[in-house]
Amino acid sequence: MTRMTLSEAAEAIFVGVNIARLSPGTGTISVNVIHVRDIDAGMIAPVSELDAASVNPSAVTRQKLLPGDVLVSARGTLLKCAVVRESHSGCIASANFIIVRLPRHPLIEPELICAFLRQPETERIVLSRVSGTAQPVMTIKDISSLEFALPSRKKQKHLSDIISTADDIYRESIEISKLIRDEALEIVGNYMRENSER
Repeated sequence: MTRMTLSEAAEAIFVGVNIARLSPGTGTISVNVIHVRDIDAGMIAPVSELDAASVNPSAVTRQKLLPGDVLVSARGTLLKCAVVRESHSGCIASANFIIVRLPRHPLIEPELICAFLRQPETERIVLSRVSGTAQPVMTIKDISSLEFALPSRKKQKHLSDIISTADDIYRESIEISKLIRDEALEIVGNYMRENSER
């Protein structure tokens, strides 16, 4: 089976935008910004919940996200990953992300890149390369040389379906757990309020 590095599979690998360093100037536009906190269980928060920033469009042209881009958190909580969907096209990622942009006709599906980066073994390899202890920082160099096997197109479809189904079940189980917890808190709260009034 063919093996390749992340840099070989990617069209470009670049860092997100440091909003604080951008001078709005004239002719600014409002752009939604994705922060690390906006990624949960492999999904990006809805656009309506994202922060917005006023920026000069020429300063963020390259960094505007495209469908299929893979976001990888590079500071603080490392290797939180998500694939950009059509709904988030045109947003920008904060400087705490590394963005992996695949070609228009990628050799490997972005969902598989994301799943590969989320694996414990991949995390172990990356963490052995990163600098910083209190606030670890991952660089493009730390992940660009990561090597993986390139499955056939048929196998990629199968693997993508597996991870998609697993992620859906995981997210649904979290939602169910939250509902059960909220219901339990409500029961306890109601009971204690009623008894405190007696």
